[in-house]
Amino acid sequence: MREAFRSGLLDLKRIRKIKALVGAAKFELTTPAPKASEQSKSRLHKLHLINGLGRVIYIQYSWESLAKQCGTDPVKTVATSRWVLRVAQGVEEFLAVSHRSRAVTRIAHARLLAVAIGLTQFTDAEKTTLYATWEKISFRVFGLCHKDARTQVGEYVRLAWDCVNTDITAADAQERLLKIGSDDREHSIDWAVENIKKTNCYDGWEEELRYLMYRYEEEHAHGNITNEQWERIWEQSAAHSIEHIQPQSSAAKYIHFLGNLMLLTPGVNSILSGKAPATKTAAYRATGMHSAIEVAQTIETEGWGAAQVDQREQRLLEWVRKTWG
Repeated sequence: MREAFRSGLLDLKRIRKIKALVGAAKFELTTPAPKASEQSKSRLHKLHLINGLGRVIYIQYSWESLAKQCGTDPVKTVATSRWVLRVAQGVEEFLAVSHRSRAVTRIAHARLLAVAIGLTQFTDAEKTTLYATWEKISFRVFGLCHKDARTQVGEYVRLAWDCVNTDITAADAQERLLKIGSDDREHSIDWAVENIKKTNCYDGWEEELRYLMYRYEEEHAHGNITNEQWERIWEQSAAHSIEHIQPQSSAAKYIHFLGNLMLLTPGVNSILSGKAPATKTAAYRATGMHSAIEVAQTIETEGWGAAQVDQREQRLLEWVRKTWG
C-alpha cells in the first residue's frame, strides 16, 4: 500500500478530505447479501472498507484491513488503490454541489446509496433520473418526515450493494427506491404535510428548511438570483439565511410557522432583523428573490398577520406535496 501512495495512485490529502466528508459511516446488513463471484466479493470488500458496508467497522480499522488484504502483492495493491480512488472520486463528485445534497446527506446510508448510484454503469440519463428519485424519497423521509438515521438502513444499504455488485437495471433500482418511500405510512407525503402544519419549522430544522426554501426559489425565480447571492446563502450556517417576516421579537404564536419563514441572503437578513414587516417591503423587492417579492406584495396589499401566514403556509404545502409527493 505504501508503494501505491508513493506512486501517486492515491493522494493521502484527498483521501483524508473524503474521509472527513463521508464521516465514519458504518452499516450492518440485516439479511445475507446475494451470492457473488470472487471478483464481486473483492469489490464488495473494498466498498465495505470505505463505507462500512456489510458489518460495523470503523475507518481506522478499515485501513488496516486494506493493507492486510493487499499484503505484499503489487497487483492487489494497485487494484485496491484504484478502487479506493474511484470511490473517493465518486464521493467528491457527489458532494461537489453541497447545497443540492446537504439536507439529506447527513444520513449516512442515504449518502452511501447516492455514491453507489454514481459508481454504476447506468447511462447519464438513468443516473439523473435515479438521483432525482433518491433526493425525492430521501428528503421526504429524513427531512420532511423527520425520521432519524435508524430508518430504512437495510433497504438503502442492500440497494447500494446491488448497484455496485450485481447486474441490477436502472428500472429495478428506481422501483426499489420508490418502495423505500412507500413502505410506511409515516414516510408518506400526507404524513409529512400534516406534521409541518402550524408547527415550529425553524428550531432544529434550519438546514432542511433552507434546502426546502432553496428548491422553491429555484423553481420559481427563473434565473433572477445571481450565483453570488446563492454562494452567500450557502457559505454560512442555515440560521443566517432564514428570515422571520414577522420578527421573533413580536412573540407571535406563528413566529416559527412555515408561512412566516423565508430565504434571504445573510447580509440582508441581518439588516432586517427585528424590523416590522411593513418597513421591509422595499428591501424584499430589491433582493430579486421570488418568495421575497411575493411576500412584499402581500404586505403592501393586506398587511401581515396570522391570516397571511396561514395562507402562505397552505400555498407552500401544496407545492411541497407536488414536489415530494
